[in-house]
Amino acid sequence: MDERNKYRLQEESTSEQEIDFDNLDLDAFDKLVDKAFGSSDQELMYRILKADLDGHCQVLELPKVISKLQEHWRAP
Repeated sequence: MDERNKYRLQEESTSEQEIDFDNLDLDAFDKLVDKAFGSSDQELMYRILKADLDGHCQVLELPKVISKLQEHWRAP
């Protein structure tokens, strides 16, 4: 990620309070993960993961997210 844009991500990061993890629609989240990793703009996935790490720490355990992160890290 570009160092110049990190401050923007911090300002725009979704807080835990803005994501209703208890009532999260997993089908919609699955599509959101596909969209976030399918685009060249990774800010959406960064905000989701940051919000999760700030709170529940469960998104990183989802098989879909693990698979997408592995694909992302293997990409040239």
